[in-house]
Amino acid sequence: IASQIVLNTPMLFSNTPISKFFIIGSSGNKNAIDKHHIFPKNYLKNIGFDVTLGNPPYQDNQASDDTRINRAFASAIYPSIIDVSRDLNTKYISMIMPARWYAGGKGLDEFRNQMLKDIHISVFHDFMNPELIFPNTNIRSGLCYFLWDNNYNATINLTRVVSHSGNGIISDIKRPLEIENM
Repeated sequence: IASQIVLNTPMLFSNTPISKFFIIGSSGNKNAIDKHHIFPKNYLKNIGFDVTLGNPPYQDNQASDDTRINRAFASAIYPSIIDVSRDLNTKYISMIMPARWYAGGKGLDEFRNQMLKDIHISVFHDFMNPELIFPNTNIRSGLCYFLWDNNYNATINLTRVVSHSGNGIISDIKRPLEIENM
């Protein structure tokens, strides 16, 4: 980014130099979500987006030299990033994330409820084996990705839920994401 600022490189799909979008020399503490955003949320709301696509950071590691302790107590930040994407009033959102939110717990209960009740999720893919997407990783909960469509109504059309295993697709059905008594 520094070289792009020095070279006065224009922003993608714009003639405005990238430097106009940064406050050079700003300092201070940033929260976990701000660390992963180049632009402030209000700026993004003002310019608008048709699509938000991403592989957001999964967790905010706690201050510890022991990585095992870090992983055990790290809080998930991908729910907040998905919330910010919804707040931007985009037409489409597609994100990939760990599937550990399925069970809730560790601060994921509210996010779980939001996802299961979200009527704008048109397609949902579940990968029990994350190695199918990201080889040589250790994401124990599996992975999922979804397509959120602002104009889609899953209460009418249901959600296409596709489950993948090492042998390919094992299930491809249209159903509500939230199933009673589960």
